[in-house]
Amino acid sequence: MKALNFIAIIAVAGLMASCVCEQKSTYAYIDKTGTVVIKLQKGKAYDFKEGKARVYKDFRWGFIDRAGKFVIEPQYIGAGHFENGLAITKKSENDNIVFIDTTGQSVLKPQFYSAGNFVEGLAVVGTGNIELTHCKYGYIDSTGTAVIPPKYDLAWDFSEGLALVAIDKGRTTQYAFIDKTGNIVLQPTFDKVLCFSGGLARVVNGTWWDSGQWGFIDKTGQVVIEPQFDLVWDFKDGRALVCVGKMSDPKKYGFIDRSGNFIVEPQYSGARDFSEGLACVWKDGKAGYIDTMGNIVIEPQFKEASSFDGGLARVESNGKWGYIDRTGKFIIEPQFDRAEKFVDGIALVRVDKKWGYIDKTGKFLIKPQFDNAWHFSEGLARVLIQKKVWVPKKHKPPTFLIDSPDADKEFEY
Repeated sequence: MKALNFIAIIAVAGLMASCVCEQKSTYAYIDKTGTVVIKLQKGKAYDFKEGKARVYKDFRWGFIDRAGKFVIEPQYIGAGHFENGLAITKKSENDNIVFIDTTGQSVLKPQFYSAGNFVEGLAVVGTGNIELTHCKYGYIDSTGTAVIPPKYDLAWDFSEGLALVAIDKGRTTQYAFIDKTGNIVLQPTFDKVLCFSGGLARVVNGTWWDSGQWGFIDKTGQVVIEPQFDLVWDFKDGRALVCVGKMSDPKKYGFIDRSGNFIVEPQYSGARDFSEGLACVWKDGKAGYIDTMGNIVIEPQFKEASSFDGGLARVESNGKWGYIDRTGKFIIEPQFDRAEKFVDGIALVRVDKKWGYIDKTGKFLIKPQFDNAWHFSEGLARVLIQKKVWVPKKHKPPTFLIDSPDADKEFEY
């Protein structure tokens, strides 16, 4: 279930009673030339989705259009982005969730305390209250009809036609997979179960963080890979990353095929999932890459490295980040303090604490100048052009937003 992230506010007295925020953070939206097309005087901002962007102003969320004009005035304590023409909103802690359209009109009857986005045509909804007691979860369709009434203690989004749900049995949790009519099609008897991915679901017997052993089941409930690993990940490129070694023990990572056979014996001190046929692995403190048969194709030599994406991987060498191709050749030499993946041919990079944008040749499209920045979305990118600054001042305790410019920045590896 995708939960709404509400912003919490606390007043801090005494600890920093001699400080007050004199200068607010200033966000803006830029186009691909670096020109500021929307400047916000205050408040937090998010990416444009379906032509609208969420903006936080005067402790409430609203939505602006690409001209920077509020098309839905700030009025919500929580709001999600638009998806398929709908956004999840909440006006007060005690109010139910409201689905609104792009004009701000309620389109579904407010009857649930919490809700997620629609996935495979259905959305998780929950009854309950602010204390999160006696909460039950079910599913609605796009008309707001409760096609599966709230009766589960936990519920996840549908994945591959099935949704994982759970009922609290006190000392144990009973898991089940249901179809879109609410019928139970599978009831695994494991201590923990995760959602299906690629036709298989991860399961564990025992406490997963300590003595548990992980394996895989298929959609008939048959165990296809016996629980035997200390930790497993979903299959990618026909291989699953597995870990051998408990929480307090030295850990070794390897890869198995869909029959559970080791393709790469546990031997690496760290590893990432396969992506584009290669996986990043660590040996003796250095990162390199192997192919799906376990052959080393790029010798371990980097301090840090990402998975391949679009034929390139980000690596750190001698304290600087650059980009390599599948042969290990530097396409863009290490020169950045931080580097993000390319999205639509443009990547975020940081130099001397300022963010800018480069193309796939390493040429700066927008020179580093922003205190923070995010990927382009629908032709515009959010940037922070002035950080919040705290300066001494007597007898005025500040109010802090439990949020930060980096809160939704995803550094993906």
